[in-house]
Amino acid sequence: MKKLYAFLTAALACVGAFNANAYKVTVQVDNPAAVQATMGSQTVTFTDGVAEIEFTGYNYLDLQTVSPYVFDTVYTKYASSDDWYSGYIGSPTYYSIYLSEYADGDQYKFTTASLEDLRTASVTLNVDDPSAIEFQYSWSNEKFTPTEQHTVVKYVPGKETPFNITSKDGNPLYKVTLNGQ
Repeated sequence: MKKLYAFLTAALACVGAFNANAYKVTVQVDNPAAVQATMGSQTVTFTDGVAEIEFTGYNYLDLQTVSPYVFDTVYTKYASSDDWYSGYIGSPTYYSIYLSEYADGDQYKFTTASLEDLRTASVTLNVDDPSAIEFQYSWSNEKFTPTEQHTVVKYVPGKETPFNITSKDGNPLYKVTLNGQ
């Protein structure tokens, strides 16, 4: 029994001596009201647009925009560099950062934009029964059902095309034209 107590005491001493390293990344957003961030189940709060996130081990920092906002740019400054690097935004509404000891000291800078401000081009959608179709943008994946036979649809040029127009009830669309052809 003495050996068991000695072993347990030694084990607790080792655990107490083990100090997990804490790491930190800094995230800056231009409009904190446009972004929600979580690390695991923990909500991350931005103070004056900045959040300093401390973590141990491995985790993910997930950033999600709030409608009608999207991510416009992301820049990363690695702890080992003095330069800012432009990041790739795969989804305009979601960005994930993998957190590990290699990310310690890294900085991220996000800018957001309103889809309404970015949608500078337009197309007219003419439909005999607007309630029978669904319109979907390719970049933002936003969907809507037109309410009128002639609807002007604004979109982000170069990003939200091509469009996806589908029948809501599964019936085939009998005629689709572009510029009357």
